[in-house]
Amino acid sequence: MRSEVGAGLRALGQDRVLRAVCLATLLCDIGMGALIATPALHVTRWLEAGDTGYVAAMTAYSAGSLAGGFVAQRIARRTGRVRALLSGCAIQTGSLLLIGSSGDSTDPPCSRPSCSRRPPPR
Repeated sequence: MRSEVGAGLRALGQDRVLRAVCLATLLCDIGMGALIATPALHVTRWLEAGDTGYVAAMTAYSAGSLAGGFVAQRIARRTGRVRALLSGCAIQTGSLLLIGSSGDSTDPPCSRPSCSRRPPPR
């Protein structure tokens, strides 16, 4: 198995396109990890939706992922693979920026009566 890993790394070192694809995959995986971890804070703390809200959000995320997977092939045929990939990356980046700029989820305003960190009155 070590020889196969070595052969794969040598092939990666010699192929510029393959290195670019691996880098893009790495960046997408990091973004997807953040995208999966962040809603736990946003939904359960900032939106105060609890476990049920988190389950609903993840179900919607899964449904959207499945729908996107079915639609992606059609979009790639109409616009071309490169244009479809770049559009998808732009949409994902915009979504991550929107989620990241939506507020401070580490210290959310709390409106529950039991919460000691109530927002100041207006």
